[in-house]
Amino acid sequence: MTSTLKVDKIAHSGGTTGMTIDTAGRVLTPALPIFWAEKTATFNSTSSYQEIVYDTAHINQGNCYSTSTGRFTAPISGIYEFGYGHIGTSANNVHRMHLKKNGSYITIGGVAKKYELRHQISDDDFNTNAQFVAYVSLTASDYVSIWWKTDNNDDSLYANSAECYNVFRGRLIG
Repeated sequence: MTSTLKVDKIAHSGGTTGMTIDTAGRVLTPALPIFWAEKTATFNSTSSYQEIVYDTAHINQGNCYSTSTGRFTAPISGIYEFGYGHIGTSANNVHRMHLKKNGSYITIGGVAKKYELRHQISDDDFNTNAQFVAYVSLTASDYVSIWWKTDNNDDSLYANSAECYNVFRGRLIG
């Protein structure tokens, strides 16, 4: 036995459209939480981890990312995908970035995991760009953010208004 739902739009009783299906079968979910933020100013390191505030949100559907705190707050419980990346200035150093949930390392199976993006910069070269991607189960009102430091405490996240080097992104996937 099969069921057929013949609608082109699903809306909340408050009038918000939750999903639209066009005539070709493409699905648009305009209320799906998703963000892409960038750190546009150079950020200097300290001897301990600091929470990074990505000050420009190019996409912030659902307004769940804060350019004031650098935190994405889950509007609903679910599985979320996050990605983050950077480039550092030239120095002999190791850059370490961690995704944290509610200010702490994410625990899986009772073990605190360090979702670490690590770059080692040698000589006077900029490091290569890279991105770490993680899938995290969040409960409504949990937040995630990126924490960063360098081993030698003498470097910075490089920023350039014409380029997009330091990014943090995320979305609800289910």
